[in-house]
Amino acid sequence: MADKNEILNIYTDGACKGNPGIGGWGAILEYGNTKKEIKGYSINTTNNIMELTAVIKALECLNRKCKIVITTDSNYVKNGITDWIKSWKNNGWKTAKKSPVKNKDLWIKLDSLVANHDIDWKWIKGHSGHPQNERADELANEAIILNLESYLNLDNHDKKYGSFRESTFGLDLNRRAYKIRFFYKPNNGIIGLKFNIFNFNYSGIPVKFNK
Repeated sequence: MADKNEILNIYTDGACKGNPGIGGWGAILEYGNTKKEIKGYSINTTNNIMELTAVIKALECLNRKCKIVITTDSNYVKNGITDWIKSWKNNGWKTAKKSPVKNKDLWIKLDSLVANHDIDWKWIKGHSGHPQNERADELANEAIILNLESYLNLDNHDKKYGSFRESTFGLDLNRRAYKIRFFYKPNNGIIGLKFNIFNFNYSGIPVKFNK
């Protein structure tokens, strides 16, 4: 059993294909010899929302006060919760430019969760080879892939919606390559995609495919 004073390490990341677009989040919780991985997705979201959600969902897994180190590659999350939020609350959830704070509901939720724990925040550069950060990124992208079934029947998109611009990318998931073609309509974000699985192996994520 892990010592009650042992530090819980949390690693989080968010991903978004289009911004706004289809997004996913992933988190790893490591405590002693115990590790837990969680992930989730949203159809119409932003990268910042997914970054915030990853931390929130990780903290929601806890049922008692903990000493925690949270490692994120999001300056938005780290600076927001350790610095900017003080001014936001003092200014009635307005920025220094008197604009409403974006994602206020998530910041309020995160602030309430953080108050229950003793947390140190650590920022690292994304995609720099940090094992847990790379895994959290992989979880976020897996969540996107694994929850797209309702968006796969799009053969008649051109007839139904007219013209689109496309964004094509690849993802390594269980040593398979995935090719996804996202269809956008101006000012409406992602409204559909096409999805293919290629039965060959490759390493590294993400990989951009040529059209």
